Amino acid sequence: MSALRFFRRLSRRDRGAVAVEFALVVPVLLFMTLLLVDFGRMAYVQLGLNAAAHEGVRASFLQKTTSEITSTTVAAAPGLGKFAQINTATDVTVSIVVCNVPTVLYTQVTASTTFKWITPLNLISKVAPGSTLGSTVTLSAKGVMRCIV
Repeated sequence: MSALRFFRRLSRRDRGAVAVEFALVVPVLLFMTLLLVDFGRMAYVQLGLNAAAHEGVRASFLQKTTSEITSTTVAAAPGLGKFAQINTATDVTVSIVVCNVPTVLYTQVTASTTFKWITPLNLISKVAPGSTLGSTVTLSAKGVMRCIV
């Protein structure tokens, strides 16, 4: 009988400890979950930019105009800028270097967009004052092809 009474008293003492542990662990788990979702979004956006740059340099290699190259590159990444920014409709930015055989022996297309974190990483920069973590990151991808001489 005394052992049963001991375990009942012990369980009453632990009730508050469970609530405190829960309050300490949940924010860390939530932060890690949001960070995992953010890195997944970032990888998706980077892969989309790689595909867009590839299509753009392919169009440039086929000697299309700069407006056609830009539209091909942006069309290869539909909605990618909006996905990277969550709410705003920022498109993919394109920069082009076209073939000019005596001086430039390659064609290059760079696709970039601004990526907005949903995880509050800017709080880390307030805790660690030298940190460069912010609320946005510029992601870019480059496609390069050698020109036909």
